[in-house]
Amino acid sequence: MTEIIFGLLCGIGTFLFAIYIIDSAFDNEIKLPEKVEKIINKPLLALLAGMISAAITQSSSAINSILATLRDKDCIKEKITWFAVAGSNVGTTVTAYLAVIQNASIGSFFSCVIFFSTLLLMLTKKSLLKRIAIFLSGFSLIFISFYLIKKGIPEIVSLLNMDFLIAENPAVPFFFSLILTAICQSSALVSVIIVTLAKLNVLTLTNAIFMIMAANLGTCVTIFLVSIGKSKRSLRVAIFNLLFNLIPVAIFVFMFYAGMLNWFILLNVSMDTKIALFHTLFNVSACLMICPFIGWYADKKKLVTVQ
Repeated sequence: MTEIIFGLLCGIGTFLFAIYIIDSAFDNEIKLPEKVEKIINKPLLALLAGMISAAITQSSSAINSILATLRDKDCIKEKITWFAVAGSNVGTTVTAYLAVIQNASIGSFFSCVIFFSTLLLMLTKKSLLKRIAIFLSGFSLIFISFYLIKKGIPEIVSLLNMDFLIAENPAVPFFFSLILTAICQSSALVSVIIVTLAKLNVLTLTNAIFMIMAANLGTCVTIFLVSIGKSKRSLRVAIFNLLFNLIPVAIFVFMFYAGMLNWFILLNVSMDTKIALFHTLFNVSACLMICPFIGWYADKKKLVTVQ
């Protein structure tokens, strides 16, 4: 039992460490906040920048925390910050697809990339090449962590009673995912666990859908923690991120029970692929719902009044 738990923790730790390594590859860029507004000065560019940066780093929590810090220092306009937050929530959905392709041979290929990237890191002295090597190493570690998690979860499931994952009431899996994401501070990691459980057929599609929505809510905790002790500008970013996820959850829950998501449920694709697709559908829909109103929110300052 101890060996199984340690193995699973090793996989989760490897995933979180991979995210840390990828983030560190971009430290030199993040230390130049005065250039951010010049580069990302339009809503669409901010949306794309948030999307790409979260897809690369595999962590919307990290990107949103950086955005909250930049906004706290008034290095970036509020409306632009909110568009970037919306983009980061979409970008992080890439992780679920990476977990899906882990079953394919391409997953094994990416796992081996760390051998070559580490050699490059040891041999080169150029900072740019070192940064690229660090990024490739972190990206490879993500696939290695998927392998470890995939190996550990079946053994955990066989030892523990996880009947709540197939219960008719999705409330328990919802709050389980919410708490797990808040603790791990990574919706990407939880999405990987959800996809893995789906592959083992110990998770119903309904509960998987609710767990994905809960994971999006759970990741909002990180940015609130970052906002502690900072100005209300940072708090407004945290509140926007919460509303960006909370409002679509309420709408999607209504749509689910109203039968408006039946077309998606009946899609003829594998369970894990369907979960990854729903993660994207949820966040893209959130963008389409919220982004048209961002300008109104920023102008009217309806969330928190900055003194």
